[in-house]
Amino acid sequence: MVKITEREETVRLLRGAHVVELSVRIWEPEGSEKSLLCIHGFAANSWDFSVLAETMVKSGFTVIAPDMIGRGRSSFLGDPDAYSVRSYVTCIEAVSQFEKAEKYHLGTSWGGVILLAYLASTRWASRGIVLNDVFLESDESVTKLRGMIADEVNRAFPDRDAAEAHVLATRNLEFLEGDRREAFLDNYIMQVNGAWRLRYDPAVTAHFDTRPNFSLLGMMSQLPVPTLMAYGRNSPYANSPHLDTLSKINPRLTVLNDLDDGHPPSLMKPAQVLQIAGFLAQAHAA
Repeated sequence: MVKITEREETVRLLRGAHVVELSVRIWEPEGSEKSLLCIHGFAANSWDFSVLAETMVKSGFTVIAPDMIGRGRSSFLGDPDAYSVRSYVTCIEAVSQFEKAEKYHLGTSWGGVILLAYLASTRWASRGIVLNDVFLESDESVTKLRGMIADEVNRAFPDRDAAEAHVLATRNLEFLEGDRREAFLDNYIMQVNGAWRLRYDPAVTAHFDTRPNFSLLGMMSQLPVPTLMAYGRNSPYANSPHLDTLSKINPRLTVLNDLDDGHPPSLMKPAQVLQIAGFLAQAHAA
């Protein structure tokens, strides 16, 4: 039986005037020679990949998942200017020290956008990419999502029960039970000055109103790496007309837009995990 270790590492780096600590979860089977580096969504953290990791380690993958700065157990900087795309890419560069010889990557929602920026800087040093419900361009649904996050990050709940109910409902994770449910909640909420809040820094949303419009369409049409574009069937991004067009232009893209979820799929349901694992197995065999 292959020995599997699960651990948390702390990576320290200097960003301007800030000494940053990144908390990184690593699930590693003995003798692993391939890795899956996972970047969570904007208002999430590395725990999101714990269920997926349980399956991937059985296939020999080391799974690496950082809490991006301002989230989870990584540094809260309190400075809106510190939360730039360049800063996020630098964080991924620092975490890449844990990758293996064969590199695979996964990004959820906003995390997929940041992951693509990082991979472009490496000249696409990846054997396979999974983009989990990643929006392709600025539109009304992205603006609405930003508004919801900006409201949520500043909410103070009077007790733990209220915070738990909110986070389970908004992440569509009421199905979690037992120890897994408790671990999820412990990683998503925290007590601050007697009130309960979600575990991310309000400063990360400060520049939402000044963010320029963006489009990934040009990049995706030329992406040189086998890529799975996975969407929840109830996601506002699942029926974008661009998906069909991109899959015809770029044969390396595979579109799967009927996962049983909204935005984004949790990757905690067995069918979702099997879809991801199956794609990565194909990419590895290619």
